[in-house]
Amino acid sequence: DAWELFDLIADPHERHNLLFDEAEASSRGVTTRLGALEAELTRLQREYQDDGLCADPATWPDVATARRTRKRKLLPRPRRELGPRNP
Repeated sequence: DAWELFDLIADPHERHNLLFDEAEASSRGVTTRLGALEAELTRLQREYQDDGLCADPATWPDVATARRTRKRKLLPRPRRELGPRNP
C-alpha cells in the first residue's frame, strides 16, 4: 500500500507527494499530520466495521434489489420538485 499526502494550498494540482522525499516525510509537521489522519482512518474503520479489504463485487446489491427495497419503504424515495401549489 502506498500513502500519499499533499499540501493542497501550496500544491493544488497534487504534483508533489510530501511522503516521497524522505527528509520531508520525516519532518515534524508531516509526521504529525499523517499520524492524525491514520488515527482518524482507524476510528472510522472501527465505527463502520470496515476491515479495510475491498468488497467482492459479487456481493454488491443489484439495481433490482435496490428498487424493491425502496418500494418497501426501507429507503426514502427521492423527492420530486412539484413546483408551486395551487390554492
